[in-house]
Amino acid sequence: LGVPIGYIRSIIVGALVVIASIPFGNWIIRETGVDQLEDGETNFTVVVVVVLLAVSWIFALGVLILVALEATIPTRAFPNPIELVRSAIRRRSRTKRYLQILTIASRDGAGWLLHGRRSTATEGRTTAQQRADALVTTINNAGVTFVKLGQVLSTRRDLVPEPYLSALARLQSNATTVPWPEIEAVLKSELGVPLDTVFGEIDSTPLAAASVAQVHRARLVDGTPVVVKVQRPAARAQVEADVDIIGRLADRAETHTALGREMRLSAMAAGFTTTLAEELDYRVEARNVHMIESTMRDIHAGSPRLQEIAVPSVYAAASTRRVLTMDVMDGSPLSSADERLGALGPEARHDLAQTLMETVIEQILVYGVFHADLHPGNVFIRDDGSLGLIDFGAIGIVQRSQREHLAAFLLSAASDDDVSAAD
Repeated sequence: LGVPIGYIRSIIVGALVVIASIPFGNWIIRETGVDQLEDGETNFTVVVVVVLLAVSWIFALGVLILVALEATIPTRAFPNPIELVRSAIRRRSRTKRYLQILTIASRDGAGWLLHGRRSTATEGRTTAQQRADALVTTINNAGVTFVKLGQVLSTRRDLVPEPYLSALARLQSNATTVPWPEIEAVLKSELGVPLDTVFGEIDSTPLAAASVAQVHRARLVDGTPVVVKVQRPAARAQVEADVDIIGRLADRAETHTALGREMRLSAMAAGFTTTLAEELDYRVEARNVHMIESTMRDIHAGSPRLQEIAVPSVYAAASTRRVLTMDVMDGSPLSSADERLGALGPEARHDLAQTLMETVIEQILVYGVFHADLHPGNVFIRDDGSLGLIDFGAIGIVQRSQREHLAAFLLSAASDDDVSAAD
């Protein structure tokens, strides 16, 4: 009948039907006398038919009882015992993380974000710049997910005002560092061999610290200078807890607020958390590097007038799920290259900007493979004045049909053809 039935009451009613069928069938046979005909013989065919009819009546009665029960007292989903245990563990993890975030925010002076008023820790932070600094400190100490979210917001001038925008930009390559012994333990665990068989030397002082990992200079045993990107030891566990929290908050906001529904926060949160989960596996990033490297070669071959943008090569033998070893990218990121950029003339800066913009447009519209996390911390100005890209944890793929539609739309917009653009 298409009515969903709980399996517990189905088992109980089914057992009663089976138990009742036997005495009811015997009673029908006895009352009708079909087992004793006039000649004293038994017609087994008639007996079987009568028994089947009796069982059918009992079965129909059982179905009727089930339907009546579901109509009056619908079955509630009975939780799987294993899922109950998992749910309890996740709830405990969420609660612990909530308390940790509240403690960090209150301690670092960003408690006003959570309860709308200043606490003792925020006394004296009266200017927007001081509050922005407190916010960045809180995000850095809150861990991987919040640093990554801050990085995303630091590129959204349409959403975030100054001075918060500039403060968040500091997260792009200056996250809190992890002590060397913890990083060394990750390296030994991942590589599975003594470090001196892979690296001739490795600097214990980090070159940079990002949201998920920190980077150390090193030399391979053959003397090749490299940088080693090592995932933070607690990154995965922390991200899993935060992903659960972000998903729940987004669902709640979308359910209860018009803005949440308009922005489709659940889908946004799912996209953000999926990308973040992928960034925890450096084997994915290694494949991404190869894809971008190939795309950049094709772009340079097809547009030789564009200055080539460097992409570091990956050393697979010294890379794993949590360790990524790549060529050294000389120079400095745009996020900390104000002095270097200021020394360039307007024409040189324009050429660099033009090269970067045209390269990104070709990545998206022509080849369909592009760097999807292109904030100023991931674009380098090199010692020779050229540009380089790093951090390929997130890349985008655009199918050919989508690229054709995008190109048509941009041409329509550039031609002020509003009808074609709307189409």
